[in-house]
Amino acid sequence: MFTKKQVLENLKAAGVEIDAPAMAYYLKLGIVEPAEDAEGRGKVKRHSPWNQAEIGIARTLEGYGLRLAAVKPVMDQLRDLIRREIKRGKIGAYRFQLIIKNPNGGETQEVRFQKSLTEEIQRRNWTREPFPPGRVVLNMDQAGAFLVIDITELLKKLAAHF
Repeated sequence: MFTKKQVLENLKAAGVEIDAPAMAYYLKLGIVEPAEDAEGRGKVKRHSPWNQAEIGIARTLEGYGLRLAAVKPVMDQLRDLIRREIKRGKIGAYRFQLIIKNPNGGETQEVRFQKSLTEEIQRRNWTREPFPPGRVVLNMDQAGAFLVIDITELLKKLAAHF
């Protein structure tokens, strides 16, 4: 378990720029839920390794232009998937991508979590190829936009602190 200060240091080491007020705001909005909430005077909130990943992913989504109101439903859908992947401990073998349909689209927003083998493993065994990171795909048949965000490197850097 980590304190807020440790989480901020770990995220900074992973290349995620976030300050204490922004992290507190994420907690207030319910985008991230601390593993142990502070109860009583003098107690501090404690954060788990997956809380660090959730904060990093939320900040990354915000960096790609998603409003915080749109980030919360994404994080609600991804929370269990992220925790399961962290517990498995095989972050380095996969590429993780978020594919978001209508990124700021409210009720029509859909999120898919794609996990594929890394390119090195793909060269040995044929598998589906991941989208390039940060690519926006316009699909005119479905009249919507898709935002593809690669979170592989973020998870790998944070895995050093798990």
